[in-house]
Amino acid sequence: MPVDFKPSDVHLGPVPLCGTLERCEIECAAALMIGVLQVLELDWQRLTPLMMGTALRSALDAKLEPYVSWNTNPFLRPDFDALLSKGFVKRYEDDRSMELTDAALNRIRRWVTPKPNAGGTVADA
Repeated sequence: MPVDFKPSDVHLGPVPLCGTLERCEIECAAALMIGVLQVLELDWQRLTPLMMGTALRSALDAKLEPYVSWNTNPFLRPDFDALLSKGFVKRYEDDRSMELTDAALNRIRRWVTPKPNAGGTVADA
C-alpha cells in the first residue's frame, strides 16, 4: 500500500473520520482499524480479528481516548460488511484478516495531522 503517511499520522477524534467514507458506521469501522494500528504501533498492514480484539481491549482497559468515548457512544457502531462492500477494505479468507484499500486511504488522507518542518512551523499541505 504505497501511501505517504502512517496510521499514527491520522487524527481520530470523538467522531472519527466524519464525512469521509459515506456513512458513520463505515467510518467507525475504518477508524477502529486505524486505531488498532496506532495502539499496536504498526504501519499499514492486515489485521486479524484477534489482533483487533486484543488491541481494543488493551486500549479500553488503559482508559485510552478516543476508544473509551467510542465504546460508550450509542451512535458509533462499526459496520465492517459495509466497509467491505464499498471497497474500502480487502478481506483475506485464509486468516480472516482485513486491510484498508487505497480507495479508503486516499479519502482518509484529509485526516492526516500536518508535521512541523525543521523550523518548527507546519509545512503547507
